[in-house]
Amino acid sequence: METLLQAIVDNAAEVAIIDITGVPTVDTLVAQHLLKTVSAARLMGADCIISGIRPQIAQTIVHLGISLDVATKATMADAFSLALKRVGLGIGFRKSQPQPGAGAADG
Repeated sequence: METLLQAIVDNAAEVAIIDITGVPTVDTLVAQHLLKTVSAARLMGADCIISGIRPQIAQTIVHLGISLDVATKATMADAFSLALKRVGLGIGFRKSQPQPGAGAADG
């Protein structure tokens, strides 16, 4: 938690992604710590997104009756895309520009 909060300050972060992909199980203590971390990040001015939610983790959190009042995504890529949208950015591909005279009728 301390590392995340310091990184929020150091980078003036508006969004923080907390990835729990490597967390094998979530019990009540882990979920509570996660919620406290999200709350602390919010107090520092950063919105949070939790990524790495696997079906088993989702079922456990619901079974424990824990309400995560935070955006969650299954993958880091989805969380990163959402984070970019929240700060008004995005990832896109430019359509190739037509070559001069290509497809135009000469006449």
